[in-house]
Amino acid sequence: MTQKYPYHSDNADLLTPKEAAEYLRVPIKSIYHRVQRKELGHIKLGRLLRFKKSELDRVLEVKAPLLLDNCDPSTGRAS
Repeated sequence: MTQKYPYHSDNADLLTPKEAAEYLRVPIKSIYHRVQRKELGHIKLGRLLRFKKSELDRVLEVKAPLLLDNCDPSTGRAS
């Protein structure tokens, strides 16, 4: 029988910084930058950062409409 840590990948609600970046489709530097500026909720387990998937979903719900409002539909870029 193998021991599993509370932050093991089987716990689908907690993501590593790399997983969070992939989930949000942003560079990992952006994740650390937003943590430093306290714009992204996180959990610290010792020196490790973990992100609740529900918190990332909330960020997407709040931020995505703002980004899309400033987006040119023909190019997909900010106008």
